[in-house]
Amino acid sequence: MGNAFERSSEVLESSHGEDGHEQDMKFALVNGQRQEAQPNLSGKCPTCDHPMVAKCGEVRMWHWAHQGSRFCDPWWENETEWHRAWKDQFPDEWQEIVHHAENGERHIADVKTGDGWVIEFQHSSIRPDERRSREAFYRSLIWVVDGLRRKRDGGHFSRAWGKGESFYPSSSKRRVPSAGGALLRDWAGSRAHAGLELTLRESTVRQAAA
Repeated sequence: MGNAFERSSEVLESSHGEDGHEQDMKFALVNGQRQEAQPNLSGKCPTCDHPMVAKCGEVRMWHWAHQGSRFCDPWWENETEWHRAWKDQFPDEWQEIVHHAENGERHIADVKTGDGWVIEFQHSSIRPDERRSREAFYRSLIWVVDGLRRKRDGGHFSRAWGKGESFYPSSSKRRVPSAGGALLRDWAGSRAHAGLELTLRESTVRQAAA
């Protein structure tokens, strides 16, 4: 299957909702217990309780998919190896946690820590209105953004960083212009913490997860 940190357009086999979104999951409930996909297993979605099918082929990552075209969370992004590699830096019991709001709304967080922080791994583009909705729903939120999804984003960020102003001498923090490329413009308005992954090195994921 190759290194999980390689840049790859490969995605999981998917169950498609009516709006064209896809929802594949690492965990489903099997006899009431969270379990990863295994051949010949059947389970239920922890969010909607709909039957799920274990997809265990030889080419793509093993995963769960809703039976039929069921689709229960419009925020769930089609999962790539990039997502799975990031989520796997955290304990299984923190991954794919259903977060409930007081009004009954619920969504699946990529990671929810023991202290209540939600970490969302964002590979694809996201509409500003959806980003704001997620930030309002998950009040303690950290974004981890794939900064190399578009070919030019890394170079634009490097140039903006070079033109930035340090907060104080020898500081690793800088104020950079949000006009320095689409990546910064996309995330300049975020009210949550946002980390941009701009390197292919596996150590970056380990350091950020520490």
